[in-house]
Amino acid sequence: MTNHGSRLTLGRLMGVIALFALIFAVSPPLVGIYLSVDLSGVVGLIILVARFGGVPKVRAALWVLIGYSWLSLALLYLTWLVAWSTLGHPPRSSIDDPQMISVPVSTLRYLTFVLILGVWPTLFVCPLLIFGEAMLAVERGGPSRSNEVARLLLIPLLLWLGAFLILGLDPGRVLD
Repeated sequence: MTNHGSRLTLGRLMGVIALFALIFAVSPPLVGIYLSVDLSGVVGLIILVARFGGVPKVRAALWVLIGYSWLSLALLYLTWLVAWSTLGHPPRSSIDDPQMISVPVSTLRYLTFVLILGVWPTLFVCPLLIFGEAMLAVERGGPSRSNEVARLLLIPLLLWLGAFLILGLDPGRVLD
């Protein structure tokens, strides 16, 4: 049995190029580049999850986008911890410039910036995928599907709210 849905066709390639062109057209110059890098990484992660996790690509995209907020948050705190270990004290705002601390801190800072830029588009796309998956589960019917719909609606909401709560509480005063 062959999977014809995973072939790269000219139409799909043109769609990807059009998406990148749209990002470049509506964004300031550097932001468009960062968002394109971010989008490429997310698509690559979705493909890896779908291939090695044995789940459909739409479901893989949903779970990657749900975990996106936590990945961004983890990278933010990892950058702060690496800066702390390099400096020997917690980084101080307006005194310790992350670009000048060390190469690992500067690299992590860049990656964190790229991921944080992608949070807002992810917040837009994730509910659309959740709604689509929930509608498919309702369409399939059955009592077990109602539990699936509840999980599809509740788990992402709790994970995103949890990430924003941690960011709002700011343990360790990382954002100061």
